[in-house]
Parts: sequence; C-alpha cells; structure tokens
Amino acid sequence: ACGLLMSVCELRGLRIPAGDVLQRRAMIASELAEDWAECATPVEFDYWEVDPPRSPGRDDATNVHVVSVPRPWIDQLADDCRHARLDCWAVDAAPVALARAVALAEPTPTNQPRLAIDWGFQNATLVVTAGGHALYTRSLRDCQLSRIIDAVQTQLGVTRDEAIHLLTQHGLVGTSADDGDDLDVRRAITVAAASSVETLVREVTRTMEFLEQSRPPWLPDRVVLAGGGACVAHVDKLLSEKLELPVRAWTLSRTEYTEADYGSTALFAHAAALSALAWGPQ
Repeated sequence: ACGLLMSVCELRGLRIPAGDVLQRRAMIASELAEDWAECATPVEFDYWEVDPPRSPGRDDATNVHVVSVPRPWIDQLADDCRHARLDCWAVDAAPVALARAVALAEPTPTNQPRLAIDWGFQNATLVVTAGGHALYTRSLRDCQLSRIIDAVQTQLGVTRDEAIHLLTQHGLVGTSADDGDDLDVRRAITVAAASSVETLVREVTRTMEFLEQSRPPWLPDRVVLAGGGACVAHVDKLLSEKLELPVRAWTLSRTEYTEADYGSTALFAHAAALSALAWGPQ
C-alpha cells in the first residue's frame, strides 16, 4: 500500500443521501462535477462515512469525507512501484491512515476521540479520530515543520542540518519549570520557533472551539503527534501546556509513554498504518 501527501490531494466534507456504494459514488461525482470540470486532467476520488452528531431541527451535517487526487499522481505511483518491482494494491488517504495509526498505539482499545496531527515537512494535517476512524479532518495552514526549521536556521545562523539537529537533540523549553544543562540553547531555539509554534497552537485551538460548539461528541481528550514535528524534543510538553491537554508523540508501544519515546519513532506512524491494511478490512 502507498500513501500520498495531503499537499497533492484535496479534501472536503459533503452531505450525501442514503444509497448503496455505487449510488453514493455517483452522487459525490455529480456534486463535485462542476469543480472538477476545471481540472486539466481526470480526477480519482474515494470517500469514507462519518457518523454526524444530530442537532434538533437540522439534518445538514457532513456525513462523508471525500479525498481526491489528479490521476497523473496515481499513474506515477503505479509506474514507480512497477519499476521497483513492487505490487501496490491500495493507495491510502492520509487522514484514514493516521486514524488507524492512533488506534494501533492505544494501550487498550477505546472509542474516546483523539486529536492527531501529522506534522510533516511540507504540510500539517489534523484528524479527530475515534476507534480507528477519521471523524473530522483539516489541513493546518502555515503549520508545516519546514517553517520552524527555516526560522531556527535563519535566527541562529546555522545550516539546515544543524537546525534539524538542534531541534531533535536539544529541542524546546517544554514548561515554565523546565531545566537541564542545555537550557540556554533550548531557550534560544524556543524563541526562534515561537511564531511557528503559536500558529500551530492557534489552529488547533480554533478546531477545538469549533468541535465544542458544533460537534461536542467529537471533542478529544488528548493529542497525538506524528511526523517529523513529533521528533522535536520536548515539543509535547510545550504544546500540552499551551493547549491544556495531554500531548504525546506517536509510538507503537502499548506501554506508558516516557521521554525515551523521543526520536524517529513518530516518523513511521503512516508506515505502520499502511502495513496494518494487510490484517483486516478497512
């Protein structure tokens, strides 16, 4: 199975009447036909069901999420796999994969909503998940990890590799009571990264406020970080303090989370989720 970056996909929510799979696909295609008419190439899409919260007197809540991608990206994936002598039988949507990854990392199965962030180099994707299913998802504008790396590189006058080393090996000042031999270094990194971190916090806070007002059953009780941003040392402590929620980096371990989980583990959340497709229907 292969996954595509959300930067090359389009994601939207729709309200589609009941019907079988073929009928619903036809309705979605009809709903989006006007937008797709402007595309220079054909578009491939798929959707997944969402159980919307019911509001008295209203029946307009999103009940499907649709992810679409220009067909040339799918063709390129097929060609790349064929040249690598790999047999790819599925292209997975990032929000669905991230929801599955969060379920894999739960110490015990739960239907309690979680807020997961795939904090990648080029884009950041937020997904509210429960029981391995993506309930709500959006792209976080201007929250990509590259912004923090660029800020550290520019303000501290270091190379990109050195900026990445500083972020992953020293990291940020996690709390007001934080200490350590490298505290001065971490304070300098935190100041350089402050604007980008605040942008992420603001976008997550906006999402939480929206969920609290319109979808209270989906309000998560904790945050799970995946992708390169989760490898920034002590970022979980800093975000936990700012968001007033428990925050942890993704790890496949079903034991209690400790600081030993810092490192590259969170980079493999999608890989684990893609691999899990082999063990059950999705």
